Amino acid sequence: MAISISPFSKSRPTIATILGAAMLLGALFTFTLATRELLAAAKTQLANVEVRTQAGVPITITSINVTSSNPKQPVFTYEVVNPSDKAVSAYAIRHDVTVGTTETSGVSFTSLWSISSLLDPQTRSPEEFGGTTYGAAVSKVILSVDFVEFADGSTWGDDTFKMSEKLAGRRAGGQATLKVFRDKSKTQGLIAVSDALEEDLSIAPQADKSPLWKEGFGEGVRIVRVRLQHAKRKGGIPALDLELLQPFDLSEGRQQ
Repeated sequence: MAISISPFSKSRPTIATILGAAMLLGALFTFTLATRELLAAAKTQLANVEVRTQAGVPITITSINVTSSNPKQPVFTYEVVNPSDKAVSAYAIRHDVTVGTTETSGVSFTSLWSISSLLDPQTRSPEEFGGTTYGAAVSKVILSVDFVEFADGSTWGDDTFKMSEKLAGRRAGGQATLKVFRDKSKTQGLIAVSDALEEDLSIAPQADKSPLWKEGFGEGVRIVRVRLQHAKRKGGIPALDLELLQPFDLSEGRQQ
């Protein structure tokens, strides 16, 4: 019996094999680029968040914790602490942000509506900075206290962003809106108030006030309307009546 032995020969790579290798190399290249980008982001991570030293500041900023590694979208949390012996009803935290070679400034404003929600002495409130995407990497953020209002109506701070002006407009808008609905309740009844909540409401601010004051006025109008709508949905006409009797905020003695 004859045995035939074929000579050994190397097989040539197929087109599928070549394409598969190219895809693998492409995937490895993409992975390498992504890894480099992540490492670069880690190196430029927003890590320099500072608190400006201020003489006589009645509230302090502490416990800063950076939670985002994206250098163009900084996110961090901090706490506002009231070490004083006076309750705080509103405060504005200024942030000066260094982006590339330029600096931009903004403010975070907190207004506490009722006596039960005051930032009492020796208490703290958690805050968060974020939600803005900048055109370049953020290298530094400096926080400072710009404005403080105490429960007794006294204030502190440079108030460079005029939050006291906006707050005054907001209170004026809220009080004006409550008066409109209270008058309607007296003359037409609570059902008319309930119906009016579903209609467009136009209450004009004082013409001689600043744009910021007018902006606050519009906020006050919307706040009252939302409160009354919420009360109506939650408890019907009786709850609407109770909310209508409430002061706008703690400056008039609102409890809750």
